[in-house]
Amino acid sequence: MSTTLIKTVNFGRNKTGLASSIGYRLIDATGLVARARSQLGVYEAYPGTGIYAAEIDFEDGFKGTILWDIDAVNPVFAAEEFNDIVNGGAVKQQVTEVTTQVGIVSDQVTDLADEIRFIRGMTAGRWTLDKKNSTMTYYDESGKNVLVTYEMLDEDGKPSIESVYDRRIVAAVPMIMSLSDQQMIIAELQASGSI
Repeated sequence: MSTTLIKTVNFGRNKTGLASSIGYRLIDATGLVARARSQLGVYEAYPGTGIYAAEIDFEDGFKGTILWDIDAVNPVFAAEEFNDIVNGGAVKQQVTEVTTQVGIVSDQVTDLADEIRFIRGMTAGRWTLDKKNSTMTYYDESGKNVLVTYEMLDEDGKPSIESVYDRRIVAAVPMIMSLSDQQMIIAELQASGSI
């Protein structure tokens, strides 16, 4: 695996307009050429500056030098130290951490959306009483999906819908609604002026 980074070199303003002559090679920590000279993707970062850049791929664990040059009659060189642990690994670690955090936030947003739909269903959705079983069932705002069913009990703990003292969950179904159902409900609520 490798890390791709944009690296720059500053040859000074008197070396502007030479992108086609600029190249770089990678020299490892023992002084051996790890990558032959390349001019691939070299560009002047901003016209007139003499600052050049290129996207460079670094193999995992690479430690050494980026040796830049201007290929001319009298070559000019510039060097920059590169250590994968400092320059590459830290970037990958940051990307991994950000990706992980985005995943966590995304999961939390999904959970929060489900909880909001549940609460809206409990407060704005339909509910029904079942006299035979002494239960009360709450539905989501569509009136189709069951959120929760409660057993209704009197003060003595006996089933009742006339003198309710306590309720106990008999069944609760996770709120799972397709995107099309969500959009339909939102459209209905907007049409009714509820939102």
